[in-house]
Amino acid sequence: PSFSVKVARVAIEDLAADFTDEGPATPGRLAIADLDLALRDVTASEGAAMPLELAVAFGAGGTLTATGTVTALPELLLDADVKLDGVKLAVTQPWVSDVARIGIRGGELAVDGHVASGPQESLAFDGDVRVTGLDTRDLVRDQKLLGWQELGADDLQVFLDGNRAQEARLRLVK
Repeated sequence: PSFSVKVARVAIEDLAADFTDEGPATPGRLAIADLDLALRDVTASEGAAMPLELAVAFGAGGTLTATGTVTALPELLLDADVKLDGVKLAVTQPWVSDVARIGIRGGELAVDGHVASGPQESLAFDGDVRVTGLDTRDLVRDQKLLGWQELGADDLQVFLDGNRAQEARLRLVK
């Protein structure tokens, strides 16, 4: 006889964590102020799509939410709507500084779309991406480098394994 288990809900709630990457010359830090993750109807049955809910608040500002399904067997599949809002680009400064003398003084990232992952494509994205309030500085010449009010890519499609991307419309508001 086969063995079967079904758990109504598996969750991580109110998790806070700080991560430090010692690789860059100035260590990079990422703080998660609050993370809630829940999987419902968890089972090892083949083909069972388990509902997923994720909510993350970042310490430097911004949020990430995802709602969708995860299938564990026979292969791992993810299918979810994602929303990233108000993520401060300045947190990337340690990694940017290692490759370019550019200072990130302002800017926020927002994403609203759909992600899928599976054996045919390890990561596919379809949705909108925008960067608002970008303010960068040339640290060698100590002058403004690049900035805008909003840069958005609407209906962006990215296929990691296919090594390709396409967008339907790109908008720039200076």
